[in-house]
Amino acid sequence: MKDKEFKQIYVHETHTLSCSNGELYIDGDFGSIVWNCETLFTDLPHIIQMVYKAREETNKRIKENIEEITKLISE
Repeated sequence: MKDKEFKQIYVHETHTLSCSNGELYIDGDFGSIVWNCETLFTDLPHIIQMVYKAREETNKRIKENIEEITKLISE
C-alpha cells in the first residue's frame, strides 16, 4: 500500500462555523473542514496549549521590536 499524500490546508480566517450530527463544519476561502466533535474535544487542550505558546512567542517578539524602536527614537 502506498503512503497517502496529505494536502496541507492553510486557514487564515474562517467565514462560518457550524455544528451538526456531532461534527464541526469550518468554512472559508480554503474550502470546508469537517471535524468530529469528540476528537476535537479530546485534542482541544493540546491545541490550546500550542496556540497559547505560539501567541506568547509572538507577544515577546512584538514587545522586543517596540523596545528597539523606542530606543532608536529616544536617542
